[in-house]
Amino acid sequence: MVQQQKQYIKQSQKKEINQLIDLLPSLGYGVVKLTGWNPENNEYLIKVLNCYNTVGYPKTKKPVCYGMSAKLAALFEIVHNKKAECMETRCAAKGDPYCEFRIRLRDEQPGLIQKPRSVQEKNKKYWEAHILFNKIKGEIFFENDNCTIIPRGETPHIKKEFEDMIGTTAHTISYNAGKRASKETLNNYQKGLIKIIALTSKKKLSQQMLKQIPKRGFGKAQMIDFSEEKDFIKFRVTNSMEAQDYEDSEIPECSILTGVIAGAGEIVFNRVMDCIETRCAAMGDPYCEFELYRKKAVEERLQQILHDFVMAGDVEGALIMSKNGILIASCLPPEINAERLAMIASTITGATEKSTSELGRERFYRITVETGEAGLIIRKSGKGSELIVITKPDASLGFVFNEMRIISDKLREAMQ
Repeated sequence: MVQQQKQYIKQSQKKEINQLIDLLPSLGYGVVKLTGWNPENNEYLIKVLNCYNTVGYPKTKKPVCYGMSAKLAALFEIVHNKKAECMETRCAAKGDPYCEFRIRLRDEQPGLIQKPRSVQEKNKKYWEAHILFNKIKGEIFFENDNCTIIPRGETPHIKKEFEDMIGTTAHTISYNAGKRASKETLNNYQKGLIKIIALTSKKKLSQQMLKQIPKRGFGKAQMIDFSEEKDFIKFRVTNSMEAQDYEDSEIPECSILTGVIAGAGEIVFNRVMDCIETRCAAMGDPYCEFELYRKKAVEERLQQILHDFVMAGDVEGALIMSKNGILIASCLPPEINAERLAMIASTITGATEKSTSELGRERFYRITVETGEAGLIIRKSGKGSELIVITKPDASLGFVFNEMRIISDKLREAMQ
Protein backbone atom coordinates (compact mmCIF):
# COMPACT_ATOMS: atom_id res chain seq x y z
CA MET A 1 0.00 0.00 0.00
CA VAL A 2 2.84 2.38 0.94
CA GLN A 3 4.63 1.52 -2.29
CA GLN A 4 1.49 2.29 -4.30
CA GLN A 5 1.14 5.67 -2.57
CA LYS A 6 4.76 6.54 -3.38
CA GLN A 7 4.23 5.53 -7.00
CA TYR A 8 1.07 7.63 -7.16
CA ILE A 9 2.91 10.67 -5.75
CA LYS A 10 5.69 10.28 -8.31
CA GLN A 11 3.21 10.06 -11.17
CA SER A 12 1.34 13.12 -9.85
CA GLN A 13 4.59 15.06 -9.63
CA LYS A 14 5.49 14.09 -13.18
CA LYS A 15 2.08 15.24 -14.36
CA GLU A 16 2.47 18.57 -12.55
CA ILE A 17 5.94 19.13 -14.03
CA ASN A 18 4.61 18.44 -17.53
CA GLN A 19 1.70 20.83 -16.98
CA LEU A 20 4.06 23.58 -15.85
CA ILE A 21 6.61 23.16 -18.65
CA ASP A 22 3.74 23.10 -21.16
CA LEU A 23 3.10 26.72 -20.14
CA LEU A 24 6.62 27.87 -21.02
CA PRO A 25 6.20 27.97 -24.84
CA SER A 26 3.20 30.29 -24.47
CA LEU A 27 5.41 32.67 -22.47
CA GLY A 28 8.02 32.79 -25.23
CA TYR A 29 10.70 30.66 -23.57
CA GLY A 30 10.97 28.06 -26.35
CA VAL A 31 9.63 24.51 -26.86
CA VAL A 32 10.24 22.58 -23.63
CA LYS A 33 10.08 18.77 -23.22
CA LEU A 34 10.70 16.47 -20.27
CA THR A 35 13.04 13.79 -21.69
CA GLY A 36 14.49 12.12 -18.59
CA TRP A 37 12.66 11.06 -15.40
CA ASN A 38 14.61 9.24 -12.68
CA PRO A 39 12.97 9.97 -9.29
CA GLU A 40 14.94 7.17 -7.58
CA ASN A 41 18.17 9.12 -8.14
CA ASN A 42 16.45 12.54 -8.03
CA GLU A 43 17.69 13.30 -11.55
CA TYR A 44 15.73 14.71 -14.48
CA LEU A 45 16.43 15.90 -18.04
CA ILE A 46 14.77 18.76 -19.92
CA LYS A 47 15.22 19.51 -23.63
CA VAL A 48 14.52 23.01 -25.00
CA LEU A 49 14.28 23.95 -28.68
CA ASN A 50 14.64 27.63 -29.63
CA CYS A 51 15.53 28.60 -26.04
CA TYR A 52 14.96 32.32 -25.43
CA ASN A 53 18.37 32.74 -23.76
CA THR A 54 20.20 31.78 -26.97
CA VAL A 55 18.45 34.29 -29.26
CA GLY A 56 20.98 36.65 -30.85
CA TYR A 57 24.02 34.81 -29.51
CA PRO A 58 26.94 34.09 -31.83
CA LYS A 59 28.62 30.73 -31.31
CA THR A 60 30.05 30.64 -27.78
CA LYS A 61 32.36 28.29 -25.89
CA LYS A 62 30.16 27.88 -22.83
CA PRO A 63 26.42 27.53 -22.03
CA VAL A 64 24.54 30.82 -21.71
CA CYS A 65 21.03 29.84 -20.54
CA TYR A 66 21.28 30.90 -16.91
CA GLY A 67 17.77 32.34 -16.91
CA MET A 68 16.20 29.13 -18.21
CA SER A 69 18.25 27.07 -15.72
CA ALA A 70 16.88 29.15 -12.84
CA LYS A 71 13.29 28.83 -14.07
CA LEU A 72 13.48 25.05 -14.46
CA ALA A 73 15.05 24.68 -11.01
CA ALA A 74 12.23 26.79 -9.56
CA LEU A 75 9.55 24.61 -11.21
CA PHE A 76 11.01 21.44 -9.70
CA GLU A 77 11.33 23.11 -6.27
CA ILE A 78 7.66 24.10 -6.36
CA VAL A 79 6.46 20.60 -7.29
CA HIS A 80 8.83 18.52 -5.12
CA ASN A 81 9.34 20.97 -2.23
CA LYS A 82 13.06 20.20 -2.35
CA LYS A 83 16.09 22.27 -3.24
CA ALA A 84 16.84 21.89 -6.97
CA GLU A 85 20.08 22.41 -8.88
CA CYS A 86 19.99 22.84 -12.65
CA MET A 87 23.00 22.53 -14.96
CA GLU A 88 22.94 23.13 -18.71
CA THR A 89 24.69 20.20 -20.40
CA ARG A 90 24.04 21.19 -24.02
CA CYS A 91 23.45 24.66 -25.47
CA ALA A 92 22.27 25.85 -28.88
CA ALA A 93 24.51 28.92 -28.47
CA LYS A 94 27.49 26.52 -28.64
CA GLY A 95 26.23 24.96 -31.86
CA ASP A 96 24.23 22.09 -30.31
CA PRO A 97 20.88 21.36 -31.99
CA TYR A 98 19.05 22.16 -28.75
CA CYS A 99 19.60 23.10 -25.11
CA GLU A 100 19.56 20.36 -22.48
CA PHE A 101 19.29 20.78 -18.71
CA ARG A 102 20.02 18.26 -15.96
CA ILE A 103 18.10 18.84 -12.72
CA ARG A 104 19.12 17.25 -9.41
CA LEU A 105 17.04 17.41 -6.23
CA ARG A 106 18.62 17.63 -2.78
CA ASP A 107 17.06 16.53 0.50
CA GLU A 108 16.53 20.03 1.83
CA GLN A 109 13.66 22.45 1.53
CA PRO A 110 13.83 25.43 -0.83
CA GLY A 111 13.73 29.03 0.40
CA LEU A 112 10.47 30.88 0.87
CA ILE A 113 8.77 32.11 -2.28
CA GLN A 114 6.90 35.40 -2.03
CA LYS A 115 3.26 35.38 -3.01
CA PRO A 116 2.64 37.35 -6.19
CA ARG A 117 0.47 40.43 -5.99
CA SER A 118 -3.07 39.76 -7.09
CA VAL A 119 -4.18 41.45 -10.28
CA GLN A 120 -7.65 41.57 -8.76
CA GLU A 121 -6.79 44.40 -6.36
CA LYS A 122 -9.56 46.94 -5.98
CA ASN A 123 -9.57 50.26 -7.80
CA LYS A 124 -7.34 48.99 -10.62
CA LYS A 125 -8.28 48.81 -14.28
CA TYR A 126 -6.72 46.47 -16.80
CA TRP A 127 -6.89 46.36 -20.58
CA GLU A 128 -6.18 43.44 -22.87
CA ALA A 129 -2.81 43.34 -24.63
CA HIS A 130 -2.70 41.78 -28.09
CA ILE A 131 -0.01 39.09 -28.15
CA LEU A 132 0.73 36.66 -30.99
CA PHE A 133 1.89 33.15 -30.08
CA ASN A 134 3.84 30.71 -32.28
CA LYS A 135 3.27 27.33 -30.62
CA ILE A 136 5.70 25.44 -32.88
CA LYS A 137 8.66 27.68 -32.01
CA GLY A 138 7.56 28.64 -28.51
CA GLU A 139 7.71 32.37 -29.28
CA ILE A 140 5.43 35.32 -28.59
CA PHE A 141 5.23 38.70 -30.32
CA PHE A 142 4.08 42.00 -28.82
CA GLU A 143 4.07 45.27 -30.82
CA ASN A 144 5.84 43.46 -33.70
CA ASP A 145 8.70 42.43 -31.39
CA ASN A 146 9.79 38.96 -30.27
CA CYS A 147 9.28 39.01 -26.49
CA THR A 148 9.37 36.92 -23.34
CA ILE A 149 6.94 37.29 -20.44
CA ILE A 150 8.52 37.35 -16.98
CA PRO A 151 7.08 38.38 -13.58
CA ARG A 152 7.36 42.14 -12.99
CA GLY A 153 9.56 41.75 -9.94
CA GLU A 154 12.02 39.34 -11.55
CA THR A 155 14.15 41.91 -13.39
CA PRO A 156 14.86 44.11 -10.33
CA HIS A 157 15.53 40.95 -8.29
CA ILE A 158 18.12 39.77 -10.84
CA LYS A 159 19.71 43.23 -10.80
CA LYS A 160 19.91 43.15 -7.00
CA GLU A 161 21.72 39.82 -7.22
CA PHE A 162 24.22 41.34 -9.67
CA GLU A 163 24.69 44.35 -7.37
CA ASP A 164 25.54 42.01 -4.50
CA MET A 165 28.12 40.24 -6.68
CA ILE A 166 29.76 43.08 -8.63
CA GLY A 167 28.56 46.26 -6.91
CA THR A 168 27.20 49.31 -8.70
CA THR A 169 28.90 48.22 -11.92
CA ALA A 170 25.59 46.38 -12.42
CA HIS A 171 23.94 49.75 -13.10
CA THR A 172 26.31 50.56 -15.97
CA ILE A 173 25.66 47.13 -17.50
CA SER A 174 21.88 47.57 -17.04
CA TYR A 175 21.96 51.06 -18.57
CA ASN A 176 23.88 49.93 -21.65
CA ALA A 177 21.65 46.86 -22.07
CA GLY A 178 18.47 48.95 -21.74
CA LYS A 179 19.72 51.49 -24.26
CA ARG A 180 20.66 48.88 -26.84
CA ALA A 181 17.43 46.90 -26.39
CA SER A 182 15.32 50.06 -26.65
CA LYS A 183 16.92 51.07 -29.96
CA GLU A 184 16.54 47.59 -31.44
CA THR A 185 12.93 47.25 -30.26
CA LEU A 186 11.78 50.68 -31.41
CA ASN A 187 13.50 50.27 -34.77
CA ASN A 188 11.24 47.25 -35.29
CA TYR A 189 8.17 49.12 -34.07
CA GLN A 190 6.16 50.62 -36.91
CA LYS A 191 9.20 51.92 -38.83
CA GLY A 192 7.09 53.79 -41.34
CA LEU A 193 5.10 55.54 -38.61
CA ILE A 194 8.31 56.66 -36.88
CA LYS A 195 9.65 58.24 -40.09
CA ILE A 196 6.38 60.06 -40.82
CA ILE A 197 5.93 61.45 -37.28
CA ALA A 198 9.61 62.42 -37.03
CA LEU A 199 9.23 64.64 -40.09
CA THR A 200 6.26 66.50 -38.59
CA SER A 201 6.98 66.69 -34.86
CA LYS A 202 9.65 65.24 -32.59
CA LYS A 203 7.39 65.95 -29.62
CA LYS A 204 4.60 63.82 -31.09
CA LEU A 205 7.08 61.03 -31.78
CA SER A 206 8.31 61.27 -28.17
CA GLN A 207 4.74 61.03 -26.89
CA GLN A 208 4.10 58.05 -29.16
CA MET A 209 7.17 56.24 -27.83
CA LEU A 210 6.29 57.23 -24.26
CA LYS A 211 3.21 55.01 -24.57
CA GLN A 212 5.51 51.99 -24.79
CA ILE A 213 6.74 52.45 -21.19
CA PRO A 214 3.44 51.52 -19.47
CA LYS A 215 2.60 48.97 -22.19
CA ARG A 216 5.80 47.09 -21.33
CA GLY A 217 5.21 47.22 -17.59
CA PHE A 218 7.84 49.82 -16.62
CA GLY A 219 5.30 52.08 -14.89
CA LYS A 220 3.15 55.10 -15.70
CA ALA A 221 5.08 57.72 -17.70
CA GLN A 222 4.48 61.44 -18.18
CA MET A 223 6.35 64.11 -20.16
CA ILE A 224 7.12 67.12 -17.93
CA ASP A 225 9.31 69.28 -20.17
CA PHE A 226 10.29 69.25 -23.85
CA SER A 227 12.73 71.41 -25.82
CA GLU A 228 13.42 70.50 -29.43
CA GLU A 229 15.92 73.36 -29.66
CA LYS A 230 18.00 71.99 -26.77
CA ASP A 231 17.29 68.30 -27.56
CA PHE A 232 16.02 67.94 -24.00
CA ILE A 233 13.10 66.06 -22.41
CA LYS A 234 12.16 65.54 -18.76
CA PHE A 235 10.06 62.48 -17.89
CA ARG A 236 8.30 61.44 -14.71
CA VAL A 237 7.46 57.79 -13.97
CA THR A 238 5.27 56.53 -11.14
CA ASN A 239 5.13 52.88 -10.03
CA SER A 240 8.49 52.18 -11.68
CA MET A 241 9.21 48.48 -12.11
CA GLU A 242 12.82 48.86 -10.95
CA ALA A 243 12.02 50.90 -7.85
CA GLN A 244 9.60 48.39 -6.33
CA ASP A 245 10.54 46.60 -3.10
CA TYR A 246 13.08 49.29 -2.16
CA GLU A 247 12.62 51.45 0.94
CA ASP A 248 15.61 53.75 1.34
CA SER A 249 18.16 53.12 -1.38
CA GLU A 250 21.14 55.48 -1.40
CA ILE A 251 21.24 55.67 -5.21
CA PRO A 252 18.75 55.82 -8.11
CA GLU A 253 17.81 52.26 -9.07
CA CYS A 254 16.08 52.58 -12.46
CA SER A 255 19.18 52.08 -14.63
CA ILE A 256 17.42 49.85 -17.19
CA LEU A 257 14.64 52.40 -17.74
CA THR A 258 17.25 55.20 -17.89
CA GLY A 259 18.94 53.29 -20.73
CA VAL A 260 15.61 52.60 -22.43
CA ILE A 261 14.79 56.33 -22.44
CA ALA A 262 18.27 57.19 -23.78
CA GLY A 263 17.88 54.66 -26.61
CA ALA A 264 14.43 55.98 -27.54
CA GLY A 265 15.80 59.53 -27.43
CA GLU A 266 18.44 58.66 -30.02
CA ILE A 267 15.68 57.55 -32.40
CA VAL A 268 13.61 60.70 -31.74
CA PHE A 269 16.45 63.21 -32.19
CA ASN A 270 18.60 61.09 -34.54
CA ARG A 271 21.76 61.82 -32.55
CA VAL A 272 23.68 60.39 -29.59
CA MET A 273 21.68 61.01 -26.40
CA ASP A 274 22.17 60.33 -22.72
CA CYS A 275 19.80 60.13 -19.78
CA ILE A 276 20.19 60.58 -16.03
CA GLU A 277 17.74 59.71 -13.25
CA THR A 278 17.51 62.73 -10.94
CA ARG A 279 14.80 61.46 -8.57
CA CYS A 280 13.88 57.89 -7.67
CA ALA A 281 11.05 56.31 -5.67
CA ALA A 282 13.59 53.77 -4.39
CA MET A 283 15.27 56.66 -2.55
CA GLY A 284 12.00 57.79 -0.98
CA ASP A 285 10.95 60.29 -3.66
CA PRO A 286 7.24 60.27 -4.62
CA TYR A 287 8.16 59.36 -8.21
CA CYS A 288 11.12 58.74 -10.51
CA GLU A 289 12.32 61.55 -12.76
CA PHE A 290 14.57 61.34 -15.81
CA GLU A 291 16.32 63.97 -17.92
CA LEU A 292 17.17 63.13 -21.52
CA TYR A 293 19.78 65.36 -23.16
CA ARG A 294 22.07 65.55 -26.19
CA LYS A 295 25.22 63.78 -25.09
CA LYS A 296 27.71 65.65 -27.22
CA ALA A 297 26.47 69.15 -26.36
CA VAL A 298 26.36 68.57 -22.61
CA GLU A 299 29.49 66.42 -22.64
CA GLU A 300 31.46 69.15 -24.44
CA ARG A 301 30.38 71.78 -21.89
CA LEU A 302 31.24 69.50 -18.98
CA GLN A 303 34.56 68.44 -20.51
CA GLN A 304 35.57 72.08 -20.98
CA ILE A 305 34.80 72.82 -17.33
CA LEU A 306 36.74 69.74 -16.21
CA HIS A 307 39.64 70.64 -18.54
CA ASP A 308 39.90 74.16 -17.08
CA PHE A 309 39.81 72.64 -13.59
CA VAL A 310 42.61 70.18 -14.38
CA MET A 311 44.76 72.91 -15.96
CA ALA A 312 44.54 74.98 -12.76
CA GLY A 313 47.12 72.68 -11.14
CA ASP A 314 47.35 70.06 -8.36
CA VAL A 315 44.94 67.83 -10.30
CA GLU A 316 45.83 65.06 -12.77
CA GLY A 317 42.31 64.30 -13.95
CA ALA A 318 38.61 64.56 -13.17
CA LEU A 319 35.31 63.05 -14.20
CA ILE A 320 31.64 63.41 -13.40
CA MET A 321 29.32 60.42 -13.08
CA SER A 322 25.74 59.74 -12.10
CA LYS A 323 25.21 58.57 -8.55
CA ASN A 324 24.85 54.96 -9.66
CA GLY A 325 28.20 54.91 -11.47
CA ILE A 326 27.30 55.78 -15.07
CA LEU A 327 29.95 57.99 -16.71
CA ILE A 328 28.76 61.43 -17.88
CA ALA A 329 31.98 63.26 -18.87
CA SER A 330 35.71 63.09 -18.14
CA CYS A 331 39.09 64.76 -18.57
CA LEU A 332 41.70 62.16 -17.69
CA PRO A 333 45.21 61.10 -18.73
CA PRO A 334 45.03 58.67 -21.71
CA GLU A 335 46.24 55.69 -19.65
CA ILE A 336 43.24 55.91 -17.29
CA ASN A 337 39.99 54.23 -18.37
CA ALA A 338 37.16 56.66 -17.50
CA GLU A 339 34.38 54.06 -17.26
CA ARG A 340 36.48 51.81 -15.04
CA LEU A 341 37.35 54.71 -12.74
CA ALA A 342 33.66 55.64 -12.52
CA MET A 343 32.81 52.06 -11.55
CA ILE A 344 35.56 52.01 -8.89
CA ALA A 345 34.44 55.36 -7.47
CA SER A 346 30.82 54.20 -7.44
CA THR A 347 31.81 51.06 -5.52
CA ILE A 348 33.64 53.22 -2.95
CA THR A 349 30.66 55.56 -2.52
CA GLY A 350 28.28 52.62 -2.24
CA ALA A 351 30.36 51.02 0.52
CA THR A 352 30.66 54.37 2.32
CA GLU A 353 26.92 55.03 2.11
CA LYS A 354 26.22 51.58 3.51
CA SER A 355 28.70 52.05 6.37
CA THR A 356 27.37 55.47 7.39
CA SER A 357 23.81 54.15 7.25
CA GLU A 358 24.60 51.15 9.46
CA LEU A 359 26.43 53.41 11.95
CA GLY A 360 23.48 55.79 12.05
CA ARG A 361 25.53 58.69 10.65
CA GLU A 362 24.55 61.35 8.13
CA ARG A 363 25.21 60.76 4.44
CA PHE A 364 28.74 61.57 3.34
CA TYR A 365 29.67 64.91 1.80
CA ARG A 366 33.14 64.04 0.51
CA ILE A 367 35.40 60.96 0.41
CA THR A 368 39.19 61.24 0.28
CA VAL A 369 41.49 58.29 -0.50
CA GLU A 370 45.21 59.08 -0.19
CA THR A 371 48.25 57.06 -1.30
CA GLY A 372 51.93 57.87 -1.60
CA GLU A 373 51.57 58.58 -5.32
CA ALA A 374 48.21 60.30 -5.65
CA GLY A 375 44.83 60.94 -4.10
CA LEU A 376 41.23 60.20 -5.09
CA ILE A 377 38.51 62.59 -3.98
CA ILE A 378 34.79 62.01 -4.48
CA ARG A 379 32.35 64.86 -3.88
CA LYS A 380 28.62 65.18 -4.35
CA SER A 381 27.93 67.52 -7.24
CA GLY A 382 24.15 67.83 -7.06
CA LYS A 383 21.37 66.58 -9.30
CA GLY A 384 22.22 62.93 -8.73
CA SER A 385 25.83 63.31 -9.86
CA GLU A 386 29.26 63.08 -8.27
CA LEU A 387 32.62 64.67 -9.09
CA ILE A 388 35.72 62.44 -8.94
CA VAL A 389 39.19 64.00 -8.87
CA ILE A 390 42.67 62.45 -9.06
CA THR A 391 45.20 64.68 -7.30
CA LYS A 392 48.96 64.96 -7.74
CA PRO A 393 51.22 63.58 -4.95
CA ASP A 394 52.14 67.03 -3.60
CA ALA A 395 48.70 68.59 -4.07
CA SER A 396 47.34 71.12 -1.59
CA LEU A 397 44.09 69.46 -0.53
CA GLY A 398 42.67 72.71 0.83
CA PHE A 399 43.09 74.32 -2.60
CA VAL A 400 41.62 71.26 -4.37
CA PHE A 401 38.61 71.11 -2.01
CA ASN A 402 37.83 74.78 -2.64
CA GLU A 403 38.20 74.39 -6.42
CA MET A 404 35.94 71.32 -6.34
CA ARG A 405 33.26 73.36 -4.57
CA ILE A 406 33.45 76.05 -7.26
CA ILE A 407 33.58 73.55 -10.12
CA SER A 408 30.59 71.63 -8.73
CA ASP A 409 28.45 74.77 -9.04
CA LYS A 410 29.59 75.22 -12.66
CA LEU A 411 28.88 71.58 -13.48
CA ARG A 412 25.44 71.84 -11.92
CA GLU A 413 24.62 74.89 -14.04
CA ALA A 414 25.93 73.22 -17.22
CA MET A 415 23.67 70.22 -16.68
CA GLN A 416 20.51 72.30 -16.23
